[in-house]
Amino acid sequence: RHTYLQDDLVKPGKVKICGEKIDLGKIKCPAYLYTSQKDHIVPWQFAYEATHLLNGKNRFVLGASGHIAGVINPPAKNKRYYF
Repeated sequence: RHTYLQDDLVKPGKVKICGEKIDLGKIKCPAYLYTSQKDHIVPWQFAYEATHLLNGKNRFVLGASGHIAGVINPPAKNKRYYF
């Protein structure tokens, strides 16, 4: 709940998992970050910010449509696409 309402996950040490404080800046592994243009749950601008929080090699993909349709539908001419 605090992850979404207070955005605690982006604050180093604020969130604990199994007793360990989480610091996203210490994650040094590749990340594939996908979001959709019209996502009403996770706006793409906020998802893009994760590229600045993680220290590994990141790939950010912005797709068309909303939260579900943008993920499950394949790219198609004049229907679904990505940038």
